[in-house]
Amino acid sequence: MTQSFKEMRKQHGKFIVNKCVEYLKSTNIPSHVLAFLLKSFHLYIPFFHYLTVVYAPIFISICAVGIYWMINFAFFYFDGCLLSKIEYKLEENKEKFINVVDPLFHLLDLEITKHNQWWFTVGIIFSYTFVITSILGYRIFTQLFLIK
Repeated sequence: MTQSFKEMRKQHGKFIVNKCVEYLKSTNIPSHVLAFLLKSFHLYIPFFHYLTVVYAPIFISICAVGIYWMINFAFFYFDGCLLSKIEYKLEENKEKFINVVDPLFHLLDLEITKHNQWWFTVGIIFSYTFVITSILGYRIFTQLFLIK
């Protein structure tokens, strides 16, 4: 029986998420604490990544942007953020689960739906990608052509 490419990607994503959840639960830290720690990490990753791209040595910045592009590819390949999926699986009270972009929906008084979350996240991804790629390009240009 052949499966579609979308079904195969979904299986790959579920496998990775389940393995990560299994590993995290083996730490004996309660699930709600793990979910909180992951969500905190999830919120701060873009900020620390931005600081890395702006202030780290150019080689490290290039590596950081390369890793970011791989994470973007994974987001689209797995049809969503694996980290959010792990957070959701660890959350004990599914009705009270808050996606990392949900506070922005409340701030902008928008309806929270899966469709809106997806497109809002895609907009953030494209905007952030433009910003960090421009910064890295500027840093490379100035280092190659303006600094003697």
